[in-house]
Amino acid sequence: YDLVNTETTADGIIVKDASGNAYDAVVSNGEIVEVDGQAMIQFDGDTLMSTPLTTLGYPYTVSFDVKAAAGNTADSLLFAGYDGQLRVKGISDNQMTVKRSFYTQTTGYEIPTDKVVNITIVGTFQNTKIYVDGTLVKMHASADNGVGTDYWSTFVFPMEEIGENFHGYMSNIKAFNKALQPEVVADMTSQDEINVALNAEAYAERFGGSP
Repeated sequence: YDLVNTETTADGIIVKDASGNAYDAVVSNGEIVEVDGQAMIQFDGDTLMSTPLTTLGYPYTVSFDVKAAAGNTADSLLFAGYDGQLRVKGISDNQMTVKRSFYTQTTGYEIPTDKVVNITIVGTFQNTKIYVDGTLVKMHASADNGVGTDYWSTFVFPMEEIGENFHGYMSNIKAFNKALQPEVVADMTSQDEINVALNAEAYAERFGGSP
């Protein structure tokens, strides 16, 4: 969802899926504005972006540009669905947080309000890596290695709803059904030429066994 091809309708803004899979999204109660020289969706707390996607299973890569604004709480969600949530901040701190089932864990990164950053999350059975502007800032293992802060419960990536209760801006939302290598993440502009999701379904079995 790069906002290059959009259409305004009575139901909201249709954001065309650039992968060729026709997974078009709908933005309700929002608008597209220019932020730091790029087109972004403005979320004011009532804005919601809905997609026909459900959950990305392993391996996956999700990348998006984001800038936070004032007014976010622990209920402000970047991504959400049946299988979990990626929250803008935690209950006790301002760091981006993952919630799935009974697990809530911090990513150790606070989304800035003064600039646009690119966040890329790469998930495999072994670990979850979080990159900011192409640089690895956190890696969580899927098993306890003796360091409590490095433990990470399994996290498949929810894609059903984007930006619920969020205050800020998002753009260039990309989902890949593979774990991109660090050198590719470091230069996400190359993805304009490499379409790894073309004609590939993007979903996973839901937590609990139902598809």
